[in-house]
Amino acid sequence: MDVAKAYDSVEWRYLEATMLKLGFAREWVTKIMHCVSLVSFGVLVNGTRIGPIVLQRGIRQGDPLSPYLFRISAEGFSKMFTQAASIGDICGVKVCKGPPSVRHLLFADEFILCRIG
Repeated sequence: MDVAKAYDSVEWRYLEATMLKLGFAREWVTKIMHCVSLVSFGVLVNGTRIGPIVLQRGIRQGDPLSPYLFRISAEGFSKMFTQAASIGDICGVKVCKGPPSVRHLLFADEFILCRIG
């Protein structure tokens, strides 16, 4: 899965819920969510200001917090796969006897999901 455009698609409710599930303090999560969600833009169309344009989701590339917030989102995604494997809904790939199976791999801008059968 190519997630190069995923920064624009991160749902803020998911990000907030993931941070809380990972144990971040409510006060900290509230401050981070203010940084993410209290942004608006204005544009000029033929010299006339249009706006404010208020975003509903996404984290901005280039923002110093964005790589960390995206990593937190990916961690939540990873935990979902781990939970699904623990109840037997999915299984991974074993490369040899002994080591744990590989269900997914996370890279900077893509996920590799392993499926058998």
